[in-house]
Amino acid sequence: MKSKALKSFLTVAFVIFPFTAQAYIGPGMAGSVIATVVGLVAAFFLALFGILYYPIKRAFKNKRKKESEGTVEKSQPTNEPEN
Repeated sequence: MKSKALKSFLTVAFVIFPFTAQAYIGPGMAGSVIATVVGLVAAFFLALFGILYYPIKRAFKNKRKKESEGTVEKSQPTNEPEN
């Protein structure tokens, strides 16, 4: 019981009164953090683009193919003589 109460007290004390780390984060570290975040965001959007690009491209290609087939049928000459 006492150890559980002590652990709870210490946890609350450390949360309420945090200690300073006394660490220096220089511009090199900040640059690497920014580059990592930008890289993760870019990787996410490139992966999304890579997954969605081919099906969308195929749908547009099929749509164009169907439209061009419809215009080719109309513009082909017929063998019927004109009056």
